[in-house]
Amino acid sequence: MGLKLQRSAKEHKLSPKAEKLLNAYMAGAVKEIGFVSKGKANTLADWFAEDFYYSGKAKGLSTDDVTAMEKRVDKSLKQYGFKERLNYMTNVRAIEENPTAFILKGGAAGMLAMGVFSEALAGNNHGAALAVLGIAVAASLGKVAANQALSGKTDEENRKIDEYTNMKHAQLALKQLKRKMEYPEDRSVVSETVQTALLKKQVAGR
Repeated sequence: MGLKLQRSAKEHKLSPKAEKLLNAYMAGAVKEIGFVSKGKANTLADWFAEDFYYSGKAKGLSTDDVTAMEKRVDKSLKQYGFKERLNYMTNVRAIEENPTAFILKGGAAGMLAMGVFSEALAGNNHGAALAVLGIAVAASLGKVAANQALSGKTDEENRKIDEYTNMKHAQLALKQLKRKMEYPEDRSVVSETVQTALLKKQVAGR
Protein backbone atom coordinates (compact mmCIF):
# COMPACT_ATOMS: atom_id res chain seq x y z
CA MET A 1 0.00 0.00 0.00
CA GLY A 2 1.72 3.18 -1.11
CA LEU A 3 0.33 5.68 1.39
CA LYS A 4 2.04 9.03 0.80
CA LEU A 5 2.17 10.47 4.30
CA GLN A 6 3.34 14.05 4.78
CA ARG A 7 5.09 14.97 8.01
CA SER A 8 4.84 18.07 10.18
CA ALA A 9 7.75 19.47 12.17
CA LYS A 10 5.49 20.08 15.21
CA GLU A 11 3.98 16.62 15.47
CA HIS A 12 4.60 14.09 18.25
CA LYS A 13 7.78 12.31 17.28
CA LEU A 14 7.14 8.69 16.47
CA SER A 15 9.86 6.23 17.34
CA PRO A 16 11.08 4.10 14.42
CA LYS A 17 9.45 1.06 16.08
CA ALA A 18 6.07 2.80 16.52
CA GLU A 19 6.14 4.17 13.00
CA LYS A 20 6.93 0.76 11.52
CA LEU A 21 4.20 -0.90 13.59
CA LEU A 22 1.56 1.67 12.62
CA ASN A 23 2.52 1.52 8.95
CA ALA A 24 2.15 -2.27 9.05
CA TYR A 25 -1.16 -1.90 10.89
CA MET A 26 -2.52 0.51 8.27
CA ALA A 27 -1.34 -1.67 5.40
CA GLY A 28 -3.04 -4.69 6.94
CA ALA A 29 -6.24 -2.76 7.58
CA VAL A 30 -6.38 -1.42 4.02
CA LYS A 31 -5.89 -4.91 2.63
CA GLU A 32 -8.56 -6.31 4.94
CA ILE A 33 -11.11 -3.61 4.11
CA GLY A 34 -10.61 -3.48 0.34
CA PHE A 35 -13.05 -1.46 -1.76
CA VAL A 36 -16.40 -1.70 0.01
CA SER A 37 -19.18 0.66 1.05
CA LYS A 38 -18.41 3.11 3.85
CA GLY A 39 -20.70 1.29 6.27
CA LYS A 40 -18.99 -2.05 5.70
CA ALA A 41 -15.58 -0.37 5.81
CA ASN A 42 -16.35 0.93 9.29
CA THR A 43 -17.33 -2.55 10.48
CA LEU A 44 -14.24 -4.18 9.00
CA ALA A 45 -11.98 -1.48 10.47
CA ASP A 46 -13.53 -2.07 13.88
CA TRP A 47 -12.96 -5.83 13.61
CA PHE A 48 -9.38 -5.35 12.49
CA ALA A 49 -8.60 -2.84 15.25
CA GLU A 50 -10.16 -5.04 17.92
CA ASP A 51 -8.22 -8.10 16.82
CA PHE A 52 -5.00 -6.06 16.62
CA TYR A 53 -5.43 -4.53 20.06
CA TYR A 54 -6.70 -7.49 22.07
CA SER A 55 -4.22 -9.90 20.51
CA GLY A 56 -1.42 -7.78 21.97
CA LYS A 57 -0.04 -6.53 18.67
CA ALA A 58 -0.44 -2.90 19.77
CA LYS A 59 1.89 -3.40 22.73
CA GLY A 60 4.33 -0.48 22.97
CA LEU A 61 2.06 1.95 21.14
CA SER A 62 0.54 4.97 22.85
CA THR A 63 -2.50 7.03 21.94
CA ASP A 64 -0.07 9.87 21.19
CA ASP A 65 1.57 7.64 18.59
CA VAL A 66 -1.76 6.93 16.93
CA THR A 67 -2.75 10.61 17.05
CA ALA A 68 0.52 11.59 15.42
CA MET A 69 -0.06 9.13 12.59
CA GLU A 70 -3.65 10.35 12.25
CA LYS A 71 -2.35 13.88 11.73
CA ARG A 72 -0.01 12.66 9.00
CA VAL A 73 -2.86 10.91 7.23
CA ASP A 74 -5.15 13.95 7.61
CA LYS A 75 -2.50 16.21 6.10
CA SER A 76 -1.81 13.81 3.25
CA LEU A 77 -5.52 13.59 2.38
CA LYS A 78 -5.56 17.33 1.66
CA GLN A 79 -3.50 16.82 -1.50
CA TYR A 80 -6.44 15.10 -3.21
CA GLY A 81 -9.16 16.87 -5.14
CA PHE A 82 -12.92 17.05 -5.33
CA LYS A 83 -13.31 14.05 -7.63
CA GLU A 84 -11.45 11.68 -5.30
CA ARG A 85 -13.46 12.93 -2.31
CA LEU A 86 -16.82 12.68 -4.06
CA ASN A 87 -15.95 9.26 -5.48
CA TYR A 88 -15.33 8.00 -1.95
CA MET A 89 -18.39 9.68 -0.44
CA THR A 90 -20.70 8.11 -3.04
CA ASN A 91 -19.18 4.60 -2.83
CA VAL A 92 -18.31 4.63 -6.55
CA ARG A 93 -15.16 2.54 -6.10
CA ALA A 94 -17.12 -0.04 -4.09
CA ILE A 95 -19.79 -0.19 -6.82
CA GLU A 96 -17.12 -0.80 -9.46
CA GLU A 97 -15.84 -3.75 -7.44
CA ASN A 98 -19.29 -5.37 -7.18
CA PRO A 99 -21.80 -3.77 -9.59
CA THR A 100 -24.13 -6.79 -9.57
CA ALA A 101 -24.64 -6.58 -5.82
CA PHE A 102 -25.28 -2.87 -6.13
CA ILE A 103 -28.00 -3.39 -8.73
CA LEU A 104 -29.64 -6.12 -6.70
CA LYS A 105 -29.66 -3.85 -3.64
CA GLY A 106 -30.49 -0.66 -5.52
CA GLY A 107 -33.40 0.55 -3.41
CA ALA A 108 -36.92 -0.40 -2.36
CA ALA A 109 -38.28 -0.41 -5.90
CA GLY A 110 -35.47 -2.63 -7.08
CA MET A 111 -35.87 -5.08 -4.19
CA LEU A 112 -39.64 -5.27 -4.68
CA ALA A 113 -39.13 -6.03 -8.35
CA MET A 114 -36.56 -8.70 -7.48
CA GLY A 115 -39.09 -10.33 -5.16
CA VAL A 116 -41.63 -10.51 -7.98
CA PHE A 117 -38.86 -11.78 -10.27
CA SER A 118 -38.16 -14.68 -7.90
CA GLU A 119 -41.82 -15.61 -7.74
CA ALA A 120 -42.17 -15.52 -11.51
CA LEU A 121 -39.07 -17.66 -11.91
CA ALA A 122 -40.33 -20.16 -9.34
CA GLY A 123 -43.56 -20.44 -11.34
CA ASN A 124 -41.60 -21.14 -14.54
CA ASN A 125 -42.95 -17.91 -16.05
CA HIS A 126 -39.63 -17.02 -17.64
CA GLY A 127 -41.04 -14.25 -19.82
CA ALA A 128 -42.49 -12.40 -16.84
CA ALA A 129 -39.31 -13.03 -14.83
CA LEU A 130 -37.15 -11.40 -17.49
CA ALA A 131 -39.49 -8.43 -17.78
CA VAL A 132 -39.45 -7.81 -14.04
CA LEU A 133 -35.69 -8.24 -13.88
CA GLY A 134 -35.46 -5.47 -16.45
CA ILE A 135 -37.48 -3.22 -14.14
CA ALA A 136 -35.16 -3.99 -11.22
CA VAL A 137 -32.07 -3.16 -13.26
CA ALA A 138 -33.66 0.04 -14.61
CA ALA A 139 -34.46 1.15 -11.06
CA SER A 140 -30.75 1.22 -10.33
CA LEU A 141 -29.35 2.33 -13.68
CA GLY A 142 -29.92 6.00 -12.88
CA LYS A 143 -27.64 5.67 -9.88
CA VAL A 144 -25.12 3.65 -11.86
CA ALA A 145 -25.03 6.27 -14.63
CA ALA A 146 -24.53 9.05 -12.11
CA ASN A 147 -21.67 7.17 -10.46
CA GLN A 148 -20.00 6.46 -13.81
CA ALA A 149 -19.41 10.20 -14.15
CA LEU A 150 -17.30 10.05 -10.99
CA SER A 151 -15.21 7.06 -12.07
CA GLY A 152 -11.64 7.56 -13.18
CA LYS A 153 -11.16 8.04 -16.90
CA THR A 154 -7.38 7.63 -16.97
CA ASP A 155 -4.84 5.47 -15.16
CA GLU A 156 -3.71 8.54 -13.22
CA GLU A 157 -7.25 9.36 -12.07
CA ASN A 158 -7.85 5.76 -11.05
CA ARG A 159 -4.58 5.72 -9.13
CA LYS A 160 -5.54 8.85 -7.19
CA ILE A 161 -9.01 7.50 -6.45
CA ASP A 162 -7.55 4.25 -5.13
CA GLU A 163 -4.94 6.12 -3.08
CA TYR A 164 -7.56 8.37 -1.53
CA THR A 165 -9.85 5.44 -0.72
CA ASN A 166 -6.98 3.51 0.88
CA MET A 167 -5.96 6.59 2.86
CA LYS A 168 -9.50 7.07 4.16
CA HIS A 169 -9.62 3.43 5.22
CA ALA A 170 -6.25 3.80 6.98
CA GLN A 171 -7.64 6.87 8.73
CA LEU A 172 -10.69 4.89 9.79
CA ALA A 173 -8.56 2.04 11.10
CA LEU A 174 -6.45 4.44 13.16
CA LYS A 175 -9.56 6.00 14.65
CA GLN A 176 -10.87 2.59 15.66
CA LEU A 177 -7.53 1.55 17.14
CA LYS A 178 -7.30 4.70 19.26
CA ARG A 179 -10.82 4.08 20.51
CA LYS A 180 -9.81 0.59 21.66
CA MET A 181 -6.76 2.04 23.42
CA GLU A 182 -8.69 4.83 25.12
CA TYR A 183 -11.58 2.67 26.26
CA PRO A 184 -10.16 -0.83 26.80
CA GLU A 185 -12.43 -3.53 28.11
CA ASP A 186 -11.32 -5.82 30.90
CA ARG A 187 -10.96 -9.02 28.97
CA SER A 188 -8.22 -11.32 27.73
CA VAL A 189 -9.96 -12.61 24.63
CA VAL A 190 -11.25 -11.06 21.45
CA SER A 191 -14.98 -10.29 21.35
CA GLU A 192 -17.46 -12.81 20.00
CA THR A 193 -18.01 -10.56 16.98
CA VAL A 194 -14.33 -10.58 16.08
CA GLN A 195 -14.01 -14.31 16.75
CA THR A 196 -16.90 -14.91 14.35
CA ALA A 197 -15.27 -12.71 11.73
CA LEU A 198 -11.94 -14.51 12.07
CA LEU A 199 -13.65 -17.88 11.84
CA LYS A 200 -15.38 -16.83 8.62
CA LYS A 201 -12.00 -15.81 7.20
CA GLN A 202 -10.49 -19.17 8.10
CA VAL A 203 -13.41 -21.06 6.56
CA ALA A 204 -13.13 -18.95 3.41
CA GLY A 205 -9.42 -19.76 3.25
CA ARG A 206 -8.37 -16.12 3.37
